[in-house]
This record gives sequence, structure tokens and C-alpha cells, in this order.
Amino acid sequence: KFTIPKDVTCAIPVYKLHRDQEIFPNPEEFDAERFSPENCKNRHPYAYMPFSMGPRMCIGYQFAMMELKVIVSKLLRKFEFTSLDPRSRSQEMFTVVLANSKPLRIHLKQRTPA
Repeated sequence: KFTIPKDVTCAIPVYKLHRDQEIFPNPEEFDAERFSPENCKNRHPYAYMPFSMGPRMCIGYQFAMMELKVIVSKLLRKFEFTSLDPRSRSQEMFTVVLANSKPLRIHLKQRTPA
């Protein structure tokens, strides 16, 4: 619907996009069901785009997602994670990638085999 003039730089605030309360109610709360097939089918495909989209999409996207799933599943099977600080202490910082301005302190408790 818009024509972007020549020599204009456009940016998509991905951090804000992923916290749009109309699309993701309670955006600061973890809810794995947000990404279930049923919940994704009526959502715009660009509502969640951690690696960008279209022809400029990150070339390492598929590898990164596969690696992320393997590592997180291994860690979650072996450890229980607990934050030592309240969520309000976390201060995101925008650089090339999203980072925290202070170290995130966590406690790991080894899970016992069932």
C-alpha cells in the first residue's frame, strides 16, 4: 500500500514486532503454544521473523534452528533453569544482535534420571 521513495532507509523493529500484544497476548510471558500449528495457521507469516524474511533471510537460518533445538533439548533434559534476578532487571540492548546489557544470572540444578 506504500511507495517507498528512492534513497530512503527502512527498518523493521523486530523486537517490537515480536511483542505486539494484538498478535502475542502477554508477550513477555513464555508460552510455547504460541508456535503450535493451530495457533500459527491464522497468523500472518511475517508476524514472527527472528531471522528476517524473504530474499534477504539469513542464510544460516535452517542450520541455526536445528542447532538451537538440539542444544536446548539436551540442556533441558539435564538441567532445571532458574533465574536469580527478577525479569525487571533484564535490560535488552540493541546491537547487531539482541543482547542483554548486564550478565544474566541463572542457577542450574542437575536433573535426576527418572
